[in-house]
Amino acid sequence: MNADQPADLVSQVQVKTTDLCKSYYTAIGHLQLAAPTLEDEARQQLVTDLAAEVVRIHKEIDGLVDELEKTESSEESQIERIHTLRAENDTLTHQLRERATYAERVRLTIREDLNGLVAELASGV
Repeated sequence: MNADQPADLVSQVQVKTTDLCKSYYTAIGHLQLAAPTLEDEARQQLVTDLAAEVVRIHKEIDGLVDELEKTESSEESQIERIHTLRAENDTLTHQLRERATYAERVRLTIREDLNGLVAELASGV
């Protein structure tokens, strides 16, 4: 899996659908701009290349939809997964709050130290 690709199948289908729209847009633009000025052979090659790109993305979407259909799960397993994800979220939220509290204590300590240094410098001048 590509690092830029989302992990879940639904998001992958969304990304591929966006890619497909971009390919259609690009293909139509190229055909409008370049095709009238190209020789017949070059025009046919451009059409073939652009069509191949669109077909490739359609096949990728079909493959993802097939995978999605294979991943049937019961309502019970989906609810279990939701509970697991909520528990993970709660744990991470707690850890994040602890780190934020610690960071605030560090910030206040540094602020106090800096204020003390400023006071020492001001009294020494």
